[in-house]
Order: sequence, then C-alpha cells, then structure tokens
Amino acid sequence: YNENETLYHVDCNAKAVLTLKIGKHDYPISSDNMVIRISEDICLLALFKFFALLSPFSWVLGDPFIREYCNIHDMGNEQIGFAKSLQGVR
Repeated sequence: YNENETLYHVDCNAKAVLTLKIGKHDYPISSDNMVIRISEDICLLALFKFFALLSPFSWVLGDPFIREYCNIHDMGNEQIGFAKSLQGVR
C-alpha cells in the first residue's frame, strides 16, 4: 500500500479470487477484474479505502464487481439481482 497515493500496488501476475458474501450468496471476483495494468511492470489493485461517516461497515461495489456481475435493478419490487457477466466470453 502506498500511503501517498492511497493505492495498492500489486504484482502484475498476481492471481487470486476475492469472494464477497451478500446475504446467502457468494460472489467470487477474479484477479482479472481486480488488477489494473498501468504499464508493463506497474499494476494496481482496483480496491480502495472507503470512509463512511455513518457506518464503518459501508462498501461500494465498484468496477471489479460490475465487471464480474451484471446488476439487475427491479425498481417495482425494490430489489436488486446479480448474474455472472458474459464479459470475455467469445
């Protein structure tokens, strides 16, 4: 972690899976969606510190999650669903 940049630098070849548990469901996020290549040998983790004034347990499901899962908003029933993204499927 670089305190001045407030960014996490990672090995560009890093392979890991982060699994978020939301309710009763697990949502794994692959390193392909968490590592951002800046240059040939500089990569950053697409996860950032987030400070919420009202709750220390707030999360923003940002780019890595959105790349991995399609977000379906059902405004009429006041619910949200997630489906595996087809990104990268050829």
